[in-house]
Amino acid sequence: MANIDRFISAEIPTEDDPIGQWLRDIIQKTMVHTQYAGGNGHALSMKGLNPAVVTTCHKGYPRSFQEETIIPENGYPLYQQRNTSSSFTIPVRGTAGTVSTVIDNRRVVPYMPYLSLCYNAHINVEVCGSVKAVKYIHKYIYKSGDKATVSVDSKHDEIKRYLHSHYIGPTEAIWHLFAYGMHEENPPVTHLAIHLPGQQPVYFSEHADIDRIRAQIEESMTILMTFFTYNAQNKDGRQYLYHEFPEHFVYKGKIIGWQKRQRGTAIGRMYSVGPFMGER
Repeated sequence: MANIDRFISAEIPTEDDPIGQWLRDIIQKTMVHTQYAGGNGHALSMKGLNPAVVTTCHKGYPRSFQEETIIPENGYPLYQQRNTSSSFTIPVRGTAGTVSTVIDNRRVVPYMPYLSLCYNAHINVEVCGSVKAVKYIHKYIYKSGDKATVSVDSKHDEIKRYLHSHYIGPTEAIWHLFAYGMHEENPPVTHLAIHLPGQQPVYFSEHADIDRIRAQIEESMTILMTFFTYNAQNKDGRQYLYHEFPEHFVYKGKIIGWQKRQRGTAIGRMYSVGPFMGER
């Protein structure tokens, strides 16, 4: 838990030093959850709830005091939010008008002090400590831009229902114009084909004649086929399994074969094969 507390805080900074005072001012302005504080039943996090009955928003604020950080079995950590003397008063607009509300550690959104000091902005930082973290991270990497469904007319048309327009905002547009990378994976992944003898995919033009298609079938080589060919002709890679091969060898598409890796690294991942695929 100490490692989490080193990077993420959910408490109001103290005023022990000048940096602490500066950070405290930033946190008070950007990292405090004031929705529903002072009875603000019109807050976004209270939509659909009855403020006369519900006293907390669906995001769980104000949270309970927490003496130390703990990690539940499945979910986000419960960050250290101690019952200290750190608090301040701010005006909050509620259903009965603007009232002065005391804000303590229970309403602080988890943040990283370094990022808050650098950017002076609302930056919520969380620890994803469960297996769901993989899905959570890659969901945003691969989701691409926002999309909206477009309807040409009011008639029910199954094809037109699936027409989409791609909305690109100014930030994403500038990123594309300057040809910046959208994401990066390290180490790189080599996808390893899995197929039975004579069942490798072969690609040819729809205008190719039968002789050309036959020649392409005879000359076609996949990563799996070249893996067997390399090990039949060389002894230096026979101790490695198929999925371990990319860590020590590089597949060269132009020469259609493998070469011993000189630098860098990669990992191999085979395409999944379900039991219903039979012999494959």
